[in-house]
Amino acid sequence: MTRSKKLGTDFNKVNIAVVMLGFRDISAVIFERGISTGKTEGLGLAWMLERIKSRTSGQNLHDLLKAVHLSGSALKPRYFNTLARSKNAEFKAEEVAQIVEVAELSRKEYWNKVSIWLSMNIPVDIQQVIIGGGTSEYLVAELKNLFTYTEISWAAELEEDVRLAFNLPIKKDALCLRFTDVYGLFRYQNATSAISNHREAKK
Repeated sequence: MTRSKKLGTDFNKVNIAVVMLGFRDISAVIFERGISTGKTEGLGLAWMLERIKSRTSGQNLHDLLKAVHLSGSALKPRYFNTLARSKNAEFKAEEVAQIVEVAELSRKEYWNKVSIWLSMNIPVDIQQVIIGGGTSEYLVAELKNLFTYTEISWAAELEEDVRLAFNLPIKKDALCLRFTDVYGLFRYQNATSAISNHREAKK
């Protein structure tokens, strides 16, 4: 809706895909000359975390999410130290190495699933793809490689607007991408309401 407002009447002349990658699900809405269709699949970041959890011992999703988020796509071992249960330094190092190895494997499997799903549900004649949701930040490099054939708009350029509106710090942990969809809807509804009120006042 935010993008259509920026494009005006040109919105009905182009094919646009909106991809939301969240914690539980991923969704794709396709706008083909203004007509929309969409699909959702349970392939959020939780899918990857569940895979890690099932292959390790005594882990929970909250702690895994924190380690994965802080580590980023490189999955640095130091961010997984707190997940190790062993008190012995040598065993702890081995445990951390095992968790990281499992996380790397699960990440590859996760992206494989996501990329296949996106390839099946995003037409190749799309002229622009709008990508949002907190998980998209984690998969930036892969998403760029997947959508080399079209223009990418990251959260319809709303991330910086969200940061300024809520005075969030300029750092990775701010996770502005998690709020862009809600903020975009809020701004769109405000603008629509203002137009309606103006028309009513003129009557």
